[in-house]
Order: sequence, then structure tokens, then C-alpha cells
Amino acid sequence: MLEKSDNMKIGKRTIGKGSSYFIIEEGVANLGDPSKAKQVIDNAATSGADAIEFQVFRADDFIVKTHRSYAFLSDIQLTEKDWKNLISHTHRKKMQFIATALSPSMVAFLSKSGCDAFNINATDINNPDVIDAVSKSGLPFFLSIPLATEAEIFWAVNRIKENGSREFGILHGQHTMFSNQGGIPIRETSLGLILKLKKKFRVPVGFIDHTPNIWMPSIA
Repeated sequence: MLEKSDNMKIGKRTIGKGSSYFIIEEGVANLGDPSKAKQVIDNAATSGADAIEFQVFRADDFIVKTHRSYAFLSDIQLTEKDWKNLISHTHRKKMQFIATALSPSMVAFLSKSGCDAFNINATDINNPDVIDAVSKSGLPFFLSIPLATEAEIFWAVNRIKENGSREFGILHGQHTMFSNQGGIPIRETSLGLILKLKKKFRVPVGFIDHTPNIWMPSIA
């Protein structure tokens, strides 16, 4: 859920003060099955979401073949044709397609394939290659900061601005890896940081909800 201070535009959608932007995170829930991915898109559209987010990757881009996870990631990666079809399907459902591209090569491909915006994954908060590729793509994007230190956030935002990008927002939240419980406890959501980040960086700041409470985004 994204609440705005300064305006941010994604396609024809301007997100401003007093409005919200609701993103459904698909991630890699499809496990390499395009039909499952389409079903999630359909469900997201039924829920009234403004956008859906997918993690987009090629195993060869970020993991060596000798790693124990290589075979699994290779099995669940979708093809470029699959991604183009999913982007088109998302648009037919009147939603925007947000991609968390896990390598610079995927940024280049998605920029030419109808992707509406990017998300820089929290794991790439200190990855200059991904940050540079996304911030120089010409598309709006979000910077996800779960589990990031203050120093990492400042470094990433400064690098983004040095690249000349102004059309971006920050997504604050805690990841479930932070807690051994069934979702993030309310006391650990640190909602006060949202206002602090808005005042410091003068960009939109949203909330990534990993709590077990369906009402939490409205509170944020």
C-alpha cells in the first residue's frame, strides 16, 4: 500500500497525496507455471489491486551451475515469451505490471516488453549493477528496504539520485525472515519510519505488509 507525499507517475496513473496504490505480490508463487501466474493475475484483478509484482530472473545471471539451487531455479524460471504474455494479460485485466528484475539483463528486456515499473528487491539494496540498470531504465520504480540498514538506504537513494532518477518511491516493511513467527508482529513494523523517510528523501513511501492482519495496510 503506497501513500504519497510528492507525486509519482506510473504510466497514466498519478499517485498523489490522499490516494493509494495497492500492489499484489506474486513473487515466484507460480513456480514456473504460466497458467498459475495468469490465475494469480486474475485473482489480483478481482481483488481490486492496482498492480501486480513478479520476480523476474534467469538462473544463469546470478547463480553458478554448481550451486545446489541452480537446478531448481532453472526449472521455475519463465521464458521471455511467457513474460510478454503475462504483461499483456495484466494489462487486459486493467492492472499495471511491476517487475522485480534480479539482474541487469532482465531490466533491459522488460523495459522493451511493456513493463510499467520496476521494484528493486531488498536483496539488491547494495547491488550497484541492479540499481544502476533500474534507475537508468527510464521507467518509474520502487526501492524495497526490508532488513536494510540506515547506511544502506542512504547509499542506495544517493546513488539513484546521482543517476538522475527522480521518479521513484521507497517501500518500507519487515520481511518474514526477520521473525520466526507466523508473520511480522505489529510491534516490529516500525511504521514511524514511513514519515521519517518521507521527510528525509521527499519521495513517496509505501508499506510492504508481511503481518498476519488484513487491515494492516490501511493502518500504515
